[in-house]
Amino acid sequence: HKKTHPLLQKWLEVLFLRPFDIWKQMPEDSEQLKREKLELGCALLLLLKEAGQRCSTVLLEPMLVPNGGRLGPDLVSFLLQGLADPNELRALFLAASAWSALLELAVANPATHEVMASLPLAPLLRHLLWSCVRMDFNDVQSQKILGEAASILRSLV
Repeated sequence: HKKTHPLLQKWLEVLFLRPFDIWKQMPEDSEQLKREKLELGCALLLLLKEAGQRCSTVLLEPMLVPNGGRLGPDLVSFLLQGLADPNELRALFLAASAWSALLELAVANPATHEVMASLPLAPLLRHLLWSCVRMDFNDVQSQKILGEAASILRSLV
């Protein structure tokens, strides 16, 4: 973690924003194109989940800095987008895991309590709960998603 933190801090903008820009521009004209866009989105969400679990501050800092460029707002919007489709359980799980790790750190650190208000907590809860209520509970992944959702709720209460 100590070796990863400075590298991720230096390169996060490139590692996230370049693929994110491509993801935003990908068409969804056919099932194949939708699947390819989903795969790239899930790869990005996996990167953010792993970064959030290992180096939360690297992700949290740009999200909490007002007028800090486009990295923070793009991270937030992408992580919220990951919660939007209850039919895509993999994306839902990865986004919920990333949010869970970020909020766990934000709540544990008294210095971030005030700036947490700049996070989109109401849309986060709305997307998360809306998707959790509508997801397929027969899928094993849904149990993992509920665990992450519970962690997010614990962080905010």
